[in-house]
Amino acid sequence: MNYILVAYEDTGDLKDYFIKARNNLNDFLLSLDKRILNDIKKNCDSNSFIKNCIVQSDEKLNLIFHSHGDETSILDNNNIEFLNYQMDLSTIKINIFYSTACETAKGKLKSKIIKQSNIFFGYNSIAYVVVGNDNIKDTFIECDNFCIKQIALGFVNKDLLEIKTDQFFKNQIEEFIKKDLIVEAILLMHNKESIEIH
Repeated sequence: MNYILVAYEDTGDLKDYFIKARNNLNDFLLSLDKRILNDIKKNCDSNSFIKNCIVQSDEKLNLIFHSHGDETSILDNNNIEFLNYQMDLSTIKINIFYSTACETAKGKLKSKIIKQSNIFFGYNSIAYVVVGNDNIKDTFIECDNFCIKQIALGFVNKDLLEIKTDQFFKNQIEEFIKKDLIVEAILLMHNKESIEIH
């Protein structure tokens, strides 16, 4: 799993969540002797994003986003686009496109990306997070990062990824219910039902 390019939001209300999600993934990759080769942070417009990708375009990229989004774009807190469906992505070779942003598996962006990526992961609705309690936040982060970690471990069969991811979410939801964290369980259930893997 080489040429890992991570875009994450490090400003705004959810900055702690996005930074912690990025660091959680980075620590896991380092434990496998892999590393994030390039970080793209706030205020990175689409031209800068493309330039970062082109620099590494000799091999297929693994693009991972911990940020905001909608069905047409990946965004930072100021609505500056990392990526949108109207961009010319023909110069970028994509192996994995992995986004925990809201609605990126819903519309035009998904339709464009899945044509040129081997694996696509995204949410087709709002992706809820919990930011108050650290233990609950950590659970949401582990769920957000679960599938990309499985891919890093070598599980690339999409049907198997769906099964493993679904079961992991179910286990966390059951733990929330046992602790009487019903609202959190409902939010995580919503996220589980919004996942698309192509």
